[in-house]
Amino acid sequence: MNVTAAVALGYIGYKMQNNNRAPRITSDDLDHMHGFPEDKRQEILGKIMSRIPETNAAFTGNNHYEKMILNLRRDDYRLIDLQPQEFLLTSVWYRKTRSVIGLPRLEVVMLLWVVEEDLTSLKTWRL
Repeated sequence: MNVTAAVALGYIGYKMQNNNRAPRITSDDLDHMHGFPEDKRQEILGKIMSRIPETNAAFTGNNHYEKMILNLRRDDYRLIDLQPQEFLLTSVWYRKTRSVIGLPRLEVVMLLWVVEEDLTSLKTWRL
């Protein structure tokens, strides 16, 4: 099953050929994404696409994507966008924080997972 078909079924579970790992995007993540206001999502996506990310890192290996999703969830990030394609998966996560002087701020993370190469790219923005 490809990633696009899995999303259509409401479950992100791409079974890789050599092992049975599945990205850990849960139904709770998908529920939050579907309940997130579309205008706010478009505003956030527009801002991050017009700015250079503060950090940009790439990782290769067998389970970086899963570890990053678990770390994001632990750090109170919530899924707001998911773009599955045939052999890659892009997810955007955000959280609300306060700046050093107490002003509200958004932190946004984009994960890109290239399935066949087992490559994970991580980009972060502070808005």
